[in-house]
Amino acid sequence: MQTRYLLAYHVYLPDVATRYKSWMARIRKAGYDVEGFCITVDPPNNRCDWPELDKKWHRRDRKLMSLYEALAEKASNCHCMINLHGANLHPEFVSQLPTFNVFISNDDPESSDILSKPCAPAYDYCFTGNIACVQLYHSWGIKDVDFLPLGFFEEDHDPTLTEEDILGGDRHTDIAFVGECFSSWRSNRLDRIASAFPKGHYYGRGWPNGYISMKRLLSLYRDLKVGFNIHNSVGPVNRRTYALPANGVMQICDNRCRLGHLFKLSEEVIGVDSVDDMVEAARYYLAHDDERRRIAAAGWKRAINDYSELAVWKNLLGTIHEPMAGDSVLSEGRQASIWLRPSFDERLRYDLTRLKERGKKLMKKGLSAIGYSICAKAPEREESFPVEQAYLENPEEGPVNIEIKDAQVDGGDFFEWPNIVALNYAVASLVGPNAKKIIEMGGGTGAFAYEASVDPSRHVFSCELNVGAHEWAKKHRSRPNIDYLNRFPDEDADPYDLVVSIEVIEHIGDYFGFLATISKLAPRALLTTPNRHSKYTESPLTGPPRYEYHVREWTAGEFYWLLRGFYQEVTLYAMPNVFVPWCKKIDVESDMTPLIADCRKPYGR
Repeated sequence: MQTRYLLAYHVYLPDVATRYKSWMARIRKAGYDVEGFCITVDPPNNRCDWPELDKKWHRRDRKLMSLYEALAEKASNCHCMINLHGANLHPEFVSQLPTFNVFISNDDPESSDILSKPCAPAYDYCFTGNIACVQLYHSWGIKDVDFLPLGFFEEDHDPTLTEEDILGGDRHTDIAFVGECFSSWRSNRLDRIASAFPKGHYYGRGWPNGYISMKRLLSLYRDLKVGFNIHNSVGPVNRRTYALPANGVMQICDNRCRLGHLFKLSEEVIGVDSVDDMVEAARYYLAHDDERRRIAAAGWKRAINDYSELAVWKNLLGTIHEPMAGDSVLSEGRQASIWLRPSFDERLRYDLTRLKERGKKLMKKGLSAIGYSICAKAPEREESFPVEQAYLENPEEGPVNIEIKDAQVDGGDFFEWPNIVALNYAVASLVGPNAKKIIEMGGGTGAFAYEASVDPSRHVFSCELNVGAHEWAKKHRSRPNIDYLNRFPDEDADPYDLVVSIEVIEHIGDYFGFLATISKLAPRALLTTPNRHSKYTESPLTGPPRYEYHVREWTAGEFYWLLRGFYQEVTLYAMPNVFVPWCKKIDVESDMTPLIADCRKPYGR
């Protein structure tokens, strides 16, 4: 029997419904049994963010319940329900649908708290369109999650375009960016680009030119040489990533490391880490047209082959095939009826809870206006210790890595902690364009080496003394430009451009000797360690660290001045969300974690 799919989509603009209906017609023509269902109340309309959706669900909003009733009826004749935008379906409703339910969201991490985080756990399988956010889903306890590229719709490109057109055809527009320029942090970067290329074509919310129609956009892309792609924070996570190369445009995109998992860097796309790099790359390729054309043509081939709407659809089905085939729900069924009949007690409890919360907010606001504040509990008094009391350390355990990971798996946890994977990705984003020869001290199972090496111009030497972790990395994360070593390098070895050490120094008793060694290996170092003043570590003031494998931990100020004993310049960063690979500069008083130190100009070099 052929699998029947119910595709639930959110209509936030007038033309979205038409686009999705056309897309589904093409999917049906390709031989798949799909049916669409609009899950927007009074479309076109904004999605219901979590607080509003939860309120409407518990109060059984008439329009929402009518929509859910119709959706449940459709789902009763389908095998799989796919929420294409991750919106508008309450998790308690989803958990009662008689289908294998798939969640897709592309707005993380900016909207995760009001969109994906409350709802995604109710689904049988989750996809994020942001390749940088898989670990964020893991942090919510979701194991069945994968990356699904957005790709491009048939209407987003010119299907008559050929490789010969890209390599030999005329294009007269040098620079363009089509996307919003509204948020302050993003607009600052875009303003610098517009200043560098004042004759560029810029469209979208916040630009003087305003929006551009799809017809004009395709005409612009057909005539465009270089297209910029910029994100709010981590990505890539927009259709520009795929539509630009699909139209023969050479793309210059931020989030270089993550981009390298989608396209071959410097061969199919140009990845950068900063606006300055973006401007420099654009000027170079506008002056070297043959190189630009070759990259644009290779990117076009990759987009057409891997990121067309049908290719993305097949990717989705291929990923969920095995978990869907083994799901007992499809054979046993679920009952989707009780959600329509809320009890009086249920509604009363919900209303009383909301009144209590509102009362607390009003009381807090009123007291604040007259100079008082409400604390959940009395602030704890800081313990005082004699100045001469020494910091207590844990004993050094030596190189343990794979044993801990195996124990985590045996306990039902992840093989690699999601926050540590995200940290490795964040450090890779700080490497920059000039570090070509990189030595990593304590590489573990190769998360950093694999991420940083997506740039083929880099060569990473990853050193790990734990034999099991070393062998695992060689087997599962090998690349031609990675050398996995089961030893540390000699101090008199040929110099490297960069030394990296992620969550290693806190495991070492002789950290002075460790820093003395790595400061001789390269003119720059990226080092990380937990901040013991963070809510995530809560290490006691005098030690020892609560995690038995850490010998000692530092505050931001302690770590800064420790490193200043070996490097003339030290810049500290941390991650606002430990599960999202994005870094923010911090000062020595910060309690953010983990601490990421960019160290330059070692003494004696």
